[in-house]
Amino acid sequence: MAREIRPSLILALKAPYLDPETIRDLRSLGAPTVNYYPDNPYCGVPWDSRKTSAQRHDLIEALREYTRLWIWQPDLATKLVRDGVSANYMPFASDPEMYHPHEGSGSEQCPECHGEHEVVLIGQHNTKRQAHVAAIRNHSVDVWGARWRKVGSESASRHRIHRASAFGTATSKLYSQASVSLNVVDDLNMPGHNMRTFEIPASAGVMLASYTDEQAEFFPENEAAAYYRSPEELDAKIDWLLGDDALRMRIRGNAARLAASQTYDYRAVEMLRECGMSVPASVSSI
Repeated sequence: MAREIRPSLILALKAPYLDPETIRDLRSLGAPTVNYYPDNPYCGVPWDSRKTSAQRHDLIEALREYTRLWIWQPDLATKLVRDGVSANYMPFASDPEMYHPHEGSGSEQCPECHGEHEVVLIGQHNTKRQAHVAAIRNHSVDVWGARWRKVGSESASRHRIHRASAFGTATSKLYSQASVSLNVVDDLNMPGHNMRTFEIPASAGVMLASYTDEQAEFFPENEAAAYYRSPEELDAKIDWLLGDDALRMRIRGNAARLAASQTYDYRAVEMLRECGMSVPASVSSI
């Protein structure tokens, strides 16, 4: 297909199925062949032994073949460069067509639990998220995501685990209507950020996230987001946020304003510029 079309740029999004030889063949056509890699390339053995890994054994060899690779964590970019990969740091972002403020959505009731959602967490189950949710004892958390139905009865009795899935715009609506949106950053993303780091603020949500310097640089603490340093702080942080309407309103406004310049449109323009390509006039001001 690439030989037929002769593209000016070939962009792979992770693309774990591409062999080193295939990437070399693509590069031989003369177009920059680049990759935006949204995972951790050094986690071939999962930290949770119950999870499988589809990561290829020659992944770093394959990544060396790209003209350029962008990855979401500065330390990972540095490590990849040491391993011979032409890697640069580029953080995650949000898609404004899916993640944006939803005016008036707080008045809607959930068709599943028939209630409003004060504290929400959206993401598939893992042991860290379960432990952090379990540490919240004074509030009920509404949870969406794969495998949560298997948690123990104690957590299930205090928190509402939803059968329905939430993706894209539905997720954004939940963030907009909730008083607090939890972001438990997975260990493989520490000490950086994840996609929710941008998706919750873009939805004008009140993000309460595991603290990292990187997140606080994008969304300053107590101004555009709230952070906790340990699970034991969660109840007190939620009490503090729920008890101050003006604070939540300020966080929502600042978060949405800052997130407006952290979109994949901006990331795409940066990619084109780093590849030495012209940027369309319609987006040249980004």
